[in-house]
Amino acid sequence: MSAQFKAPKYEPQPVRRVEIPFNGTVAAGAYLTLVTSKIMYPYRVIRVKMFFPVVAANLVLHRWYVSPSPTVSITDWPADTNLFGRESPTATFIGQSLIRQAAANVEVREIGTYIKFSTFNGLGVAYTVNGSITIEEIKT
Repeated sequence: MSAQFKAPKYEPQPVRRVEIPFNGTVAAGAYLTLVTSKIMYPYRVIRVKMFFPVVAANLVLHRWYVSPSPTVSITDWPADTNLFGRESPTATFIGQSLIRQAAANVEVREIGTYIKFSTFNGLGVAYTVNGSITIEEIKT
């Protein structure tokens, strides 16, 4: 007599999903790059969100990066991997009077990376940067 196949019981594993906020003040004509803590698991970038008040006047530029290092420049964009650079030659978000969201679905398999939210302020006054990124752990 043959043994019957018994399927293992399905037990879903929790998946970490987190929205990471970024905020700070960038001086007129300056760059500011905000950096997460080291992310110690592989993850998928689900969505980025940026706030552009009327004062932004399409003169505030945002970019998103992933990097193995937390090092940043105060005089230029980071020299890291732009999360939207594969599809766009500039991969820069601008706006005015809106909350800009962009779906990403970008996988970062390396453990120990940092996410960077970088801004250039083309206004003649200081600007308050406000954005967030949602990531989801990839179970291996």
